[in-house]
Amino acid sequence: VNGAMSAAGFRYSAQSQHPHLAVTQAPDSLLSAPMSADLEATSAEFAFPVSQNDQPQPFTGKIALNGLTLSDSVWAMFDPAQKLPRTPAELVIDLGGTAKVSNDLLTSAPLPEAGMPVTVESVALNRLHLSLAGLDLAGTGAATIDNGSGTPVPAGSVDLSLTGADALMSNLVAIGLIEQQQTMIVKMML
Repeated sequence: VNGAMSAAGFRYSAQSQHPHLAVTQAPDSLLSAPMSADLEATSAEFAFPVSQNDQPQPFTGKIALNGLTLSDSVWAMFDPAQKLPRTPAELVIDLGGTAKVSNDLLTSAPLPEAGMPVTVESVALNRLHLSLAGLDLAGTGAATIDNGSGTPVPAGSVDLSLTGADALMSNLVAIGLIEQQQTMIVKMML
């Protein structure tokens, strides 16, 4: 874990390798068996400006959960017939952008009642990736934010790629988590 705070900004980052979560069974527990989850690695990073500046300053926000696997006892709770692929899951969200800070955030002086002390000027989706139970979602994008009207108005685009959604919905119907009728509209949109 690393952290820093100064007039230049706030920065926090954390990483872990091979974290393991285990839920054990107490004698009077409702659990039928111990449950566990493992990850290959996790990481997070956040940085943003805190001092007043008329020029846009960069900010970042990243989180990654790599190689999530669940024990068979967890899978057995909702997929005893093993219809869903049990490949390791992954979630990565990497955001960046710029923001103007109109008032020092580290000062003891009260912030003005009107307006926000931070105005986001641009946002970039550097990377989005979700891989889970046969579904794979990836994306990138960017937008500038027009704050002139008082309400932020984004202008930009996001490119997304989705594979495996139809098969996942069919598997969720097969194991009884959703009904066939609930998938019809989504499948037509896909």
